[in-house]
Amino acid sequence: EIKSVGASLGNSFTSNINFDDLTIYQFNLDDLINNTKSVSEMLKNDEYKISDEDKLLLKKSLEGDSKSCYTIYTKLVKGEDGFPKKIDESVVFLKYAADHDDEKALFEYANILMKGEIIPHDYLTAFHYFKKSGELYGNDISLVKSGMLLESQGKLKSAKEYYKKAMDKGNLDASCHYAYLLEKESSSLSSSLPL
Repeated sequence: EIKSVGASLGNSFTSNINFDDLTIYQFNLDDLINNTKSVSEMLKNDEYKISDEDKLLLKKSLEGDSKSCYTIYTKLVKGEDGFPKKIDESVVFLKYAADHDDEKALFEYANILMKGEIIPHDYLTAFHYFKKSGELYGNDISLVKSGMLLESQGKLKSAKEYYKKAMDKGNLDASCHYAYLLEKESSSLSSSLPL
């Protein structure tokens, strides 16, 4: 059985989420190896015909190379290049890569957590990975999604900061969200003024 891959929130997006007290279980090499044994053994035994290059890729991933883990994830999730389609194991490779700051894995894993199709919805953990993607790599879409998650929790000042960072990168969605928050602030301010 695969270890839990994130913090648990249930399915409620609108519940009050405390983004400040977030602790994420980070996968280490033992977690990767222990949770992907079935795929590793199956591929070593030549049950599936994968190229020598992909065998080397798998070996590198099981030694902890995060870029190789992300590539193995893409092959397992789709069942490509002779790899079996193994969704659960693919997510383990993806999480390991994200936990070790692979640029593509951070964004992909956060999106999977948001969608809740492969693994259950986990908005709190998604925020962690979007935030990291935005901060480490300047991913403007991650910055917008971080802002949206903060906005949904009423953390408008923090949300505006993320939108501003994304706007500085030319993201038009961020501009719309930012303008909406400014308008919302303006209308709430004017409605609270005495006539």
